[in-house]
Amino acid sequence: MNRPISILTLLAILMCTAAARPAGAEDHFIRKDGKSTRVFQITKATFSTVSYILREGLKEQSIPRNTVKKIRFGDTPTAYTVGQDLLRKGDFENAIKAFKEARTNPNVRTWWASTWCQYYIAVAYLGWGVQTKHKGRAEEAVKTISAVTAEYPDNFFKPDFQVLYIEALTESGDAKKAVSEADRFEKEVSAWPDKIWYMRAKFLGAKALEAVNLYAEAISKLDTLVTFANSSNFKDWAAEAQILKAKVMLKQGNKDRALSEFQNLVGKIDSSWSNGAAAAAYIGLGQVLLENFDQPAKARDNLLTARVVYFGTDKKDLEIMAEASYWLGRVNEALARKGESGAKIEAGRYYQEIVKQFKTTAWVSRAQERLKHLK
Repeated sequence: MNRPISILTLLAILMCTAAARPAGAEDHFIRKDGKSTRVFQITKATFSTVSYILREGLKEQSIPRNTVKKIRFGDTPTAYTVGQDLLRKGDFENAIKAFKEARTNPNVRTWWASTWCQYYIAVAYLGWGVQTKHKGRAEEAVKTISAVTAEYPDNFFKPDFQVLYIEALTESGDAKKAVSEADRFEKEVSAWPDKIWYMRAKFLGAKALEAVNLYAEAISKLDTLVTFANSSNFKDWAAEAQILKAKVMLKQGNKDRALSEFQNLVGKIDSSWSNGAAAAAYIGLGQVLLENFDQPAKARDNLLTARVVYFGTDKKDLEIMAEASYWLGRVNEALARKGESGAKIEAGRYYQEIVKQFKTTAWVSRAQERLKHLK
C-alpha cells in the first residue's frame, strides 16, 4: 500500500488476508516472497509469529509474522464466507450477524474466532457507522477492538486493529482520545522497518486533530509527513497529506491559501503520481472552486478530469469515485440554479450513481439527502 486509505477502502485488501476455503481443506500461508506452504494446521497466528504443524503427527514449527503475506484457513465456517461477501456489498448489519455466527461456531479455533471474526465485526461496525453517520455503531467498533486487544494484545492484526481503533474513536465523537492514541501509535511504529505504519499514524493523528478543531496542529503534523514522505520517496503519501492540509486550511477560513495549495498540487501532477492521488487533487480543486469561489463551470472541468484519470483504472478506491460523483452532483445543482438546461437531472444521476454503485462509502447518506432535496 503506497497511499493513505480509509478503512472502507481497505476492505477489499484486508479480505485477502484470511480468505475462506472449503471445509476440510488444509491451511496454508503465503510468504511475502510469493512462496505458498500448505500445512496440516496453523496452530497460532500472532503479530510476532505464525506457528503450524506441517503434517499430522509432526512437531509444531514457527516462522516470523513479518515474512507472511496471507493466511488461508481450510475449516472456516460458511457464515464467515457469507460475512465477507456481505461486507464487500456494503450490507454491514447482516455482515455483523454472519461474523458473530461464525465466531460462536463450536468447531472453530478459539483464537481464530476471537481475532479474525472480531476484526471483521469491528470493520463492519465502523463501516456501518460511517455509512449511516451513526456514532453509536462506531462506538461498538471501539468496544469490540478494546475487548480483542485486551485478550490478545499480540494478535495477528495488531497494527490494523490500532488503525481501526483510532478511526472508530474519531467517528464515534471521541477525537480527543483518538489524538492521544494516534500519538502513542506513532511512537510505537516509528522504529519499524515498514514506514507505511509511521506515515499512517501521522495521517490519522492529523485527521483526529482536524476533528477537534486543532487546525494549526494538524497542518504542522501534515507538513512533517510531507517532508518525511518526500524524503523516503512515498510521493502519494506526500500528495495526500498536502490534499488534507488544503482541506484543513479551508476549515480555518483560508480559502485563498487552500485554492493556491490545490492549484499547485494539480500543477505538480506527473507520471510519478498514482491515478488515485491525481484524482483526489482534481476533486479538491473542484470542491474549493464550487464552494468558495462560486465557479461551478471550472469546478466541473476539474471534477470530470478526476473521473477521466481514475474511473478506468484497476483497483479503484470507491471513496474517491463517490466523492467525485457527489461534487459533480453539487456542481450540477449550482449550474441548474444558473439556468443550465438538464443540469438538475444530471445532478440526480450522479447521486443515484453513489447510492447504487458506491454503497459502501461515506457519501451514501449525503447523496440520499441531496436526492430528497431535488424532489
